[in-house]
Amino acid sequence: MLATRAGTCEEDLPLGVDDRLAEGWQAVRDVIGRVWPYVLAGIAVGAAIHGYVALVVDGVVQFAGRVPTVGALKALLSGAAAAQAQS
Repeated sequence: MLATRAGTCEEDLPLGVDDRLAEGWQAVRDVIGRVWPYVLAGIAVGAAIHGYVALVVDGVVQFAGRVPTVGALKALLSGAAAAQAQS
């Protein structure tokens, strides 16, 4: 805090529009600077999950076959087997 000649501090003086905009812009830059690596990491993880799920779904579709009834039964059994293997 810097004292002025009138004995008040600069922080006590009201901020003008230009000062508010400058401080707001600086705050935005600070937040974005701290957050952007996590945003990029989240995008990368989401892309990896999306690609993995697409591969799994394609594999299940190929495994299940074209007949809906038999395919549903095969998918159910393979899902149950995978769940049993994880526990």
